[in-house]
Amino acid sequence: MENSNKILFFCPLSPPVGGQSIISDIVYNLIKPSYLININSKNKYFGTFIIIAKCFWVLFFHKIDLVYFTCTRSKKGAIKDVILLFLCRIRKIKVINHLHGNEVMDLFNGGVLSKIILWSYQQIDTTIFVTESQIQLMPASLDKMKRNVLSNCYDPILDDLKRDFNKEKQAINILFISFLMKSKGIFVALDVFELIAEEYKNVTFNIAGIPLSDYLMSEFEVKKMFDDKFNKLEKKYPNRFIYHGVVEGNTKKELFLSNDILLFPTFFKTESFGIVNVEAMRAGNAVITTDHNFLSDIVTKKEGILVKPNDVEDTYKAVKYFLDNPEIMLEIQKHNIEHAKRNYSPARFNKEIIKIFSRSLIDISK
Repeated sequence: MENSNKILFFCPLSPPVGGQSIISDIVYNLIKPSYLININSKNKYFGTFIIIAKCFWVLFFHKIDLVYFTCTRSKKGAIKDVILLFLCRIRKIKVINHLHGNEVMDLFNGGVLSKIILWSYQQIDTTIFVTESQIQLMPASLDKMKRNVLSNCYDPILDDLKRDFNKEKQAINILFISFLMKSKGIFVALDVFELIAEEYKNVTFNIAGIPLSDYLMSEFEVKKMFDDKFNKLEKKYPNRFIYHGVVEGNTKKELFLSNDILLFPTFFKTESFGIVNVEAMRAGNAVITTDHNFLSDIVTKKEGILVKPNDVEDTYKAVKYFLDNPEIMLEIQKHNIEHAKRNYSPARFNKEIIKIFSRSLIDISK
């Protein structure tokens, strides 16, 4: 996007590779802002200090016309957002907010800090929501805020992907790809995989991602528990359990292409979209994910099966249903490719993002 305006991006870029950072990377490379403050930091407290210091430096000593940021999901994290928005208010800078998480309402419930956060959000000119249902999360009192719904897109690396359904397959491959966090459902997936492995001899299980902490389990605990469980399964079912670590580029594309079912049993409290769902669709995978938050806006009966969060038995039955009904699975797989290309393509996403930025920049010039 060619423009003479000075734009600041305040968002997380990869690594680590997750849905939010993938979308931030796409928007960053499309808009090519003049300034960037990458809020992905290895050191939580020192990193936050550096981020806030950069805010003061950029916003006080440089001319900025527009700020794009991805709002936080916690009150502690909101401190840096409040500072950013306060500085934008002082400098009279227009703000675009991209809402990815689903816990934003918690920011406004009770206490002095909530009132400060709500006051700071009045500086936001436009918020981008990833689903229609998300709009209800933003307080009605922010009545001057423009609201735009724009679904996330799949990774552009998948855009030229072609799948041959006429090629006869002897085995079925099931994929879990996400951060290895308890709340992302990795241990539900492993329990389900074990049940399926015992019953079906022609099924292979692929896992991709890296251990990370969440509100339920530390990174160290996740890694230990995952390694213990995975090693036992790998030993019990040789050559059927494969751990790929982090996958990107063509490796990621080939992994999606080689699988038939995505299992994403997330119950992560701020899960809003689950970009792996639409990436799996584009690659011709049937999708099994949880009926959690607004994931039902993304995955319907046409795209796969919704299961109860953190429920091994219900998830096992969903996987078993596809394995026992291959003709239904094939129908869904074919549908998902066209559905993803039509609704979640990078071209469509890029076009709409440029419209949002262009409208904001035109308003600035008036």
